Amino acid sequence: MLYTIIMDYKGGTYISQGVGMNPTEGAVSAIRAYNLSEISGLVSADKSSIISQIENDGLALLQGMNKVYCATADIRGSMVVFNVVETNET
Repeated sequence: MLYTIIMDYKGGTYISQGVGMNPTEGAVSAIRAYNLSEISGLVSADKSSIISQIENDGLALLQGMNKVYCATADIRGSMVVFNVVETNET
């Protein structure tokens, strides 16, 4: 299944896509595919921390929504907010 991830960090919004058997796998796949060094304030080492936090904490299904999830991660005191949407491949 294809998942689109929308990441908000320090006022910027970043989008990536990943494939997985479930939303968590899709989100992790999208994060692995994204070049975090393009985002001011993040370094490649932050990718492992973000992935670990998502895998450990999981995703929350947004109330009243179908196939839309969210998660957060803490990177050196700054919050990263993720929205993950199951995306049709057409």
